[in-house]
Amino acid sequence: MSQQEDDLRALAKIMDLLRGLSIAVMVANMYWFCQPLVSGWEFHPQTMKILRGLDEAGNLFHNPWNAKWWTLLLLALSCFGTKGVKNENIRWGQIWLIISIITVR
Repeated sequence: MSQQEDDLRALAKIMDLLRGLSIAVMVANMYWFCQPLVSGWEFHPQTMKILRGLDEAGNLFHNPWNAKWWTLLLLALSCFGTKGVKNENIRWGQIWLIISIITVR
């Protein structure tokens, strides 16, 4: 096995880790800000203790947008390490339409 293949596998693992972290941060954000939904769960006190520690360490949940920005940053970093296939059929108008639909909600 060549060194280049090993490097590509390591890069793929790092990208998977970044995606996983971004999903974990987003789930934690939903868990933190949807207290009435999760307050009756049996593991709620232990989970909230961990999340309070994250909030105290880095103000991750100090406002609703912090975790969302961190999620976006981690996803963007994971995209830098992967090569995508260029689709010639996608135009800027379609991109702006999707972004506007997502932000209107």
